[in-house]
Amino acid sequence: MHRLLLLLALLLPGCPAPADDDDATEPETPEPPCARWNAGEPQGTVEDEALDEISGLVASRQTPGALWVHEDSGAGPVLFALNASGRTVAELTLEGAPSADWEDLALGACAGDEPTPTDGGPWCIVVADFGDNFESRDDIALLRFEEPEVDLGADEPRELTADFEEIRTTYPEGPQNAEALVLEADGTPVVITKRTDGDAWLYRMPRAADDTTEPVRIATTTIGPVGGLIDTVTGADLTTDGTRLLLRTYAAGWLYDLGDDGLDGIHEDMQREVLVAPEPQGEAIAWSAFERDILHVSEAVEPPINRLSCRD
Repeated sequence: MHRLLLLLALLLPGCPAPADDDDATEPETPEPPCARWNAGEPQGTVEDEALDEISGLVASRQTPGALWVHEDSGAGPVLFALNASGRTVAELTLEGAPSADWEDLALGACAGDEPTPTDGGPWCIVVADFGDNFESRDDIALLRFEEPEVDLGADEPRELTADFEEIRTTYPEGPQNAEALVLEADGTPVVITKRTDGDAWLYRMPRAADDTTEPVRIATTTIGPVGGLIDTVTGADLTTDGTRLLLRTYAAGWLYDLGDDGLDGIHEDMQREVLVAPEPQGEAIAWSAFERDILHVSEAVEPPINRLSCRD
């Protein structure tokens, strides 16, 4: 049946092929960056009704086809691995980790001696405990751990734990609210703030717990207004080579094709809108495992996992 659907999808004009549940394997020859995407369509539905405030999303590199998500504030230091259809296959607890207000997560290099992961990794996830609606926090925490493999066919969610590194720091300009985190090619975290004036500030953070470097504000970008209204950043993802940035706002999705200066040179002239599927409260966006398709999900009970498949 799957082969029949795939054949029909390829033959019918304008109809994208359905996404593989396991996202297949990484191509031997890298494909050029995608230029256009089909309209967003659900690839699955989050089955666990308790996951009603998903705030962070990344596509696994250790287990292509798996998605890591977490809940908003108050849910405890737990991440959930979903298969492509939205069923929970693993729950990972960071025992003893702070979880005042988790708002996003990012996946990339582990910030070790090698700046870029080779085939097979290692890959690390960084969770951002930096939500601060009232801009009153004394400090924030970034939690880094090595991504484990998961079993996409597990009948029941597997209970996992992971050792983590806690990077605790403060902003030089005082407390900031934020809901978006990305990792540069060498694993350096960059926080993108959530402001109400139409701008987003980018802060390059310390790379490790023993890194005494203070966060540095490296750039500012103005988020394109939607329907004449100011919008705010609620999620982000950066390609592993650091060249393409996705931003999610409540009303839209945005793509930046970055120049040679990377995030330091970000500017609204690089910005173009990505037509994400309608959602009640868009909070999370991510590149698919091999960075051709775009995934996004909303806070809601049993929200769809929307996928924008590459057109060319």
